Amino acid sequence: MCVTCSQSHRGGTKLRSNLCELNVNRKPHNNDGFPLKVTVCVKRQSTKITSSFYIIDHKAEYTFWISYDSIHVSNDVLDILSKIILLMNVPFSLDVDKLENKETLISQILEFGKTAVKNSDAYMNLDIIKSSRIYEKEFMEIYNNMDKKYNFETWRRAQGELNLRIAKFEVLQKEVGMKKMIFEASKFEGSKLSDTCSICCEEFSTVSMVSCFDKCSHVYHEAQPPRLAGQEKVSY
Repeated sequence: MCVTCSQSHRGGTKLRSNLCELNVNRKPHNNDGFPLKVTVCVKRQSTKITSSFYIIDHKAEYTFWISYDSIHVSNDVLDILSKIILLMNVPFSLDVDKLENKETLISQILEFGKTAVKNSDAYMNLDIIKSSRIYEKEFMEIYNNMDKKYNFETWRRAQGELNLRIAKFEVLQKEVGMKKMIFEASKFEGSKLSDTCSICCEEFSTVSMVSCFDKCSHVYHEAQPPRLAGQEKVSY
């Protein structure tokens, strides 16, 4: 399994429509952020390096809008990655904190956030790929006996489920008024908002990124959003 980031300096303008907003209290899409295109793929390949055949067991992609004012420090990036992994319904166990290249991913996204403002056509790719190798003879037996439309149908099913999931998330955000803010004790004093996370029950530290609801006093860490409707996980 590998998680990698890369930059694309052309095509970002076309991606700046119909993006998933991670927070409804952000400004409309303009030059105050950049698109992050996320691809999740689970595939099987032959141990024969020169083989061009592969079997896709899961593949889906979606583009998120990352605002500049939401990625000031490393923890902001971790919060965003955790939420994206949750929304993408990654079909295998993935803990951002335990990734060997965690610091590299964070620095790449932070640096891109600083430079992308100069290029409105730029965007970032985040690829989450799990690949397994099978001995050539066994792999080709499986490949030759599978439906020729298997890869396409797998992608169509996974992408359809993801589109529905994102749509539910966006509706949920609007219905409950989910908002993101930096925790400051002075602002919370005397308000109806709680100064402890409604999920893990820990007190917020200064400058923690938190989310809250318009219609109640519940507040939680940005990396611990409530479970969404229909948030079933499939494992491979």
